Amino acid sequence: MKAALLHYWLVNVRGGEKVLSALAELLPDAPIYTHAFSGEQAKRAFAGRDVRE
Repeated sequence: MKAALLHYWLVNVRGGEKVLSALAELLPDAPIYTHAFSGEQAKRAFAGRDVRE
């Protein structure tokens, strides 16, 4: 099964980003697609993940 995760933007780490992080743990091979990826918190939270902007 192939899976991908989608989140509108990753600039802070709040509620939605924490849910995305939990889903990413369940699907470690799934890439994360986002409109915007910036901010130190987000980059630390998703370090090592395949985040495609």
